[in-house]
Amino acid sequence: MSGVGGKQHNRILKETVEELRELGYNAIITQNISPDGIVVINDKIIAIEVLAKPSDKQIINKKERYSMFDDIIFRTFKREPIKLDEIEKQRIEAEKKAKDIVDSFLPELIKNTKIKDGVVNFK
Repeated sequence: MSGVGGKQHNRILKETVEELRELGYNAIITQNISPDGIVVINDKIIAIEVLAKPSDKQIINKKERYSMFDDIIFRTFKREPIKLDEIEKQRIEAEKKAKDIVDSFLPELIKNTKIKDGVVNFK
C-alpha cells in the first residue's frame, strides 16, 4: 500500500506481528494477499486484519471471507488527514505542468493551423 493510509496500515501490521512473535507465537505478514497476516496460537490458525475505521458490515464481510480460519485478530487505525497545504501545493504543481505542456506545443499548433470560412484545417 502506498500513501499515508498505507504507511499507517503497514506500521500497525508490523507492530502486531512483532508483538505476537515476542509472545512466542509464529506470526507472518502475508505480503499483499488477504488476510494481512496469519498467526498460530494454541494450535489455532488465526487471521490478522488491519482496517482503517471499520464498519460493522466490513467486519461481518471479513468474518465470512476468512471463515476457514479459527478466528480473526482485528487491528484498527484512524487515517491521518492530508494537510490542505499539501493538497494545494500538489494542485499548483499539476496546473503548472499542464500549462508547460500546452505552452510547449501551442505555438507549433497555431503555426500549422489555418482557419478559412470557420473551418479549422491543419497543415
